[in-house]
This record gives sequence, structure tokens and C-alpha cells, in this order.
Amino acid sequence: MIRSSDSIAANIAEGYGRYTPSDRKKFYLYSRGSFEETKSWLRKLIRRKVLSESNATEYKAIVEKLGPKLNAFINSTKA
Repeated sequence: MIRSSDSIAANIAEGYGRYTPSDRKKFYLYSRGSFEETKSWLRKLIRRKVLSESNATEYKAIVEKLGPKLNAFINSTKA
């Protein structure tokens, strides 16, 4: 989960450094894929009871806030 969540920010940073709008957007879309992977890992950690109830609640709240913000950011980017 750490690697996939780090990849969200890394892909945004890499996209920001690209020259063309289409290149930027491509990496921003990769970040959304990493976001979905992070959600998958979170579900697995909860199902396997690796996370405590309080940590699971905290992480789920973060994920619920991040998804719409990430989508809004990607949609605001010209391709």
C-alpha cells in the first residue's frame, strides 16, 4: 500500500514535469490507476485484519476525500 500510494504523488510530479499537455495528462491518469491500486490494498488489509479498526476508519476517510479531488485535478487538465 505504501508503494502504490507513493506512486500517486510520483506520477503527478512526473506529469507536472512533462512539456506537452497530453504527456502531463497521461501521467495524471497513471496516478488515478495508482489510487485505485491503493484502494485495493486498503480493502485487502482491512479484510485480513492487518489494520486496526481506528486506522482503517482513518485511511478510508482519507481515500474518500482524495478520490474526488484527484478526479477534479485530472479533469481540469487540458489534454
